[in-house]
Amino acid sequence: MREKTIETQIAHISSLVGDPVRSRILWQLLDGRAYTATELANGADTSPQNMSMHLGKLVRADLLAVESQGRHRYYRFARQEVAYAIEALANLVPGRPTAPQPEANTAIRYCRTCYDHLAGKIGVLITDSLVKQKIIL
Repeated sequence: MREKTIETQIAHISSLVGDPVRSRILWQLLDGRAYTATELANGADTSPQNMSMHLGKLVRADLLAVESQGRHRYYRFARQEVAYAIEALANLVPGRPTAPQPEANTAIRYCRTCYDHLAGKIGVLITDSLVKQKIIL
């Protein structure tokens, strides 16, 4: 089997990112949120079946990661470099668009979990309270 060169790997990634549906997926994810396949399908104006195929390709290429929470699966960038690369590509667009921004006062900012810890405003308030009570230092 022939070894993959950096050129063939770049061409593969470029073909994945260059697909219109997948570029809409990646652009939508720039707001920092994780989305279900249904939410991404709606944003990319495609069917859930088509979305499944596109998400599979992006996950296999390690551009996206998927996390299960109950019966839902949430897609997000696999690593920060993917978001940086999408933003860098946007810099090449004449009259370049701005990346989607998270909503200013979303529930996710109020109370959320991040990997193995509580985060958001509630996480900060709990931590402050525990410090004031000298339960933690």
